[in-house]
Order: sequence, then C-alpha cells, then structure tokens
Amino acid sequence: TEDDPTDPVTMYGKTMVEAERIIAAADPTACMLRISLPMGWSLNGHAGAIDWIGSRFKKSRPATLYTDEVRTPTYTDSLNELCETVLASDLAGLFHAGGPRRLSLYQIAQIINRVGGFDPDLLYGIPRGQAGPIPPRAGNVSMDSTRLQRALGYDPFDPWPLDESLVPTHDQWHRQRHPGET
Repeated sequence: TEDDPTDPVTMYGKTMVEAERIIAAADPTACMLRISLPMGWSLNGHAGAIDWIGSRFKKSRPATLYTDEVRTPTYTDSLNELCETVLASDLAGLFHAGGPRRLSLYQIAQIINRVGGFDPDLLYGIPRGQAGPIPPRAGNVSMDSTRLQRALGYDPFDPWPLDESLVPTHDQWHRQRHPGET
C-alpha cells in the first residue's frame, strides 16, 4: 500500500522515491500516481513489455522471464483515462495505480506468447536466483489500489488481461493451443 515503507533496489526506484518526497514537500495538494506495469502497444513499437517480449518471439529469439517477479499490470487506455480524471480533479496525495490482477513476468510472457501465436519453445521461466549474477531487481511490486478506488468512488482498472481464459493456470499453459489458435 501507499503507507508501506519504500525500499527501492535500483537507481530508478531511488530517484522516484526522492521525487515523491520533493513534490510532497513543495506542494502538499499535489497528486502523485505510482503506476504499475503499463500494458499496451507503444507508438514506436519498442517501449513496452508487450513490445519487447513480442519482438523477441517475432524474430524467433528466446525470452527468459522471471517467475518470481510480480506486477499488477494496467491497460494503458485505463491509465490514460485515469490521468485525464485526476488532472481535472482536486485529488491530492499519493495513490497506487495498479491493476487488480497479480501476474509474474513469466505469466505475462505466457499470455503474449499464446495470444500472439508464437512458438512456445521460445519462452523460458526461471526464478531470479537461477539467472546468475544480475543487477538488483524488484521482486514483488504488486500494488493495492484501494485508496485510489475509494478517492474516485469507482475502480478505474479492468484486470489485464480482461478475459479470464487468458490467465495462465500453470507453467506450461502457453503450450496449450485450442482449435483456431496457431
């Protein structure tokens, strides 16, 4: 929640926490949104999670994603509408703006792989500890957006993916193709 202590592990995260402190001190009536993993196609085709993962599969290149890194992905359209609402309001304070469904990065890649009809053999899922030496990464950064929902009077986010049948149920889910799927 917004009241939990922050403990950023990357310079990006540390910079964001410092920016929150500076903004809150400079203007206590400011509204700050901590966004989760935005899900949508970017204009340049290179900026988002869907773009990166899909580009690997389109080039028949493998993608390895972590099974123990958890996010609450949010549709970019929902985030756009939320920003419009917040900018037109007098909402003040810090709010989490993450979707209602918790997914690992590997599960997100499973969805992209299956929906895109890509070769399932190109996707690998491993815990971060098996990746060898890597820079610090955030593990579970799922968000509880209850405070935002209460302030708005409604839930601004649909779960990603919207269709429950597209939520992986096991680690080989992306290999199960139904008639009509490639």
